[in-house]
Amino acid sequence: MDKSNIQISFELPAQKYILAPVGAFLEQFFNSHPELKKKEFFNSIKLVIYEAVSNVIKHAYSEKKQDKVKIKLELGEKKLTLEVIDFGQGFNLLDIPEPNPNDPKEGGRGLFLIKKIANTVSYFYSKKEKGNVLHIEISMD
Repeated sequence: MDKSNIQISFELPAQKYILAPVGAFLEQFFNSHPELKKKEFFNSIKLVIYEAVSNVIKHAYSEKKQDKVKIKLELGEKKLTLEVIDFGQGFNLLDIPEPNPNDPKEGGRGLFLIKKIANTVSYFYSKKEKGNVLHIEISMD
């Protein structure tokens, strides 16, 4: 992440109760930033963060071992970069099928939504973070 851009980082327990406070903080930040007052842009970012963190909570850790999730947000001149980092079991992004529109079951749509909103999505193990990184880039044009 570029040092000249605005950077926000959270390291929190991987629990559902963190979603609302993170969303509230980001809403305050977006509403006070002169370039980010576009409501639909904030809602897209909030949805991406909620889906990514929810996936960590549901899939990265066993029910007996809850750990942490790290959220990094970098606001550049033309793009927003988001990294959601977990320290649990990883997965292959290519192994996750797109949801079947004829099967409206709840769940299974998080990565699909993230991919539809973002310009770039990748998932990899980072030696620097010592964890799995869901890297997301969203254009602000």
